[in-house]
Amino acid sequence: MTSDFDDIRAYRDDEAKAVMTKLIKSRPQISSIRSAITKGAFSKWYLYESLLFNWFKIKRFQINSIYDFQKKITRRGLKMLLRNSCAGFTLSGIENLNPNLGYFFISNHRDIVLDAALLSYALFNNKIKTPHIAFGDNLIENQFIGDLMRVNKGFIVHRNLPMREQFRSSQKLSSYINSLLDSNESVWIAQRDGRSKDGSDKTKATILKMLTFIGKEKRISFYDVVKGYHIVPISISYEIDPCDKMKAIELASIDEFQTYKKKPYEDLNSIITGIKGYKGKIHLAIGKEVTINENEDENALASAIDIEIHKNYHLYPLNYLAHDRLNNKFEFASHYGKKEEEVLASRLEGLSPREVHFLLLQYANPVENKIREGLF
Repeated sequence: MTSDFDDIRAYRDDEAKAVMTKLIKSRPQISSIRSAITKGAFSKWYLYESLLFNWFKIKRFQINSIYDFQKKITRRGLKMLLRNSCAGFTLSGIENLNPNLGYFFISNHRDIVLDAALLSYALFNNKIKTPHIAFGDNLIENQFIGDLMRVNKGFIVHRNLPMREQFRSSQKLSSYINSLLDSNESVWIAQRDGRSKDGSDKTKATILKMLTFIGKEKRISFYDVVKGYHIVPISISYEIDPCDKMKAIELASIDEFQTYKKKPYEDLNSIITGIKGYKGKIHLAIGKEVTINENEDENALASAIDIEIHKNYHLYPLNYLAHDRLNNKFEFASHYGKKEEEVLASRLEGLSPREVHFLLLQYANPVENKIREGLF
């Protein structure tokens, strides 16, 4: 990998040990942020912080590569997280992958960190190489999070730049992704900028424009790029989204005032809430490789990805209940009971009617997607 990508690339094996030391030295910064978020009150966050940094110190001499970090830090951390914050993690579709190939994974996006991390976890456990992960530059505002992402094969996607700079940045990003895929590495990107806060899981065709840039760089057609890069949709389904209220409040504000102003450290708060909050059951489905016809473009590819993501999305009783509640029907009453009604009531507690609507939408839209596309 040339130095042309130094400002966006993932960390290399020869940088892993230094990054580990850097992460340990970040404790004062993380402590001050944690104190600001919790307003100085003692909380479980302090205990999590202490455990995390003590763990880093114990393991620092065992980290000599990115593989070491993912095996001894990330994988073990995720295993502990799943044990403590969910009711089970299941996987389907692993048979769709050839361990000898690199893949371009395009995933629905619900959690800032966990969506990609859980795919890496699943692949690692099945002895398949983990993907390089695209993440937004809003996360590098916090050096600790940025370093943690890049040492887990994360690379930076710059957003909200002036038009000309954004175009150059997109070309550079496309070249970087091209260099990874040509090296038989796998890449993970979300199907849209930022999380799907309304549960619609719709692929943004402009995200796929990078394939057009790659085609121009290699002087091949869009069709040939798609055919050569083994594009595989990923569907991740959380029974409960720990950030559902935060998302509903944001969407309600945008709906009412056409704007929403983030609070200080809100992204970090969302990351921590998503990680430590209870998620119920989690299912990750690896779809089948998608293709298009020779005369089709990124819009057709986006539609093909959507169909595969929606088809493989695992519905839970709460999804059916939210869909019925949103539409004032009992169409799916056989799929849920009193337990789900109590869970939903707890998720809606304290929200305004407008916010209630947007929280219900998050859980109802995966059902609506399947109805719309005739997938029932």
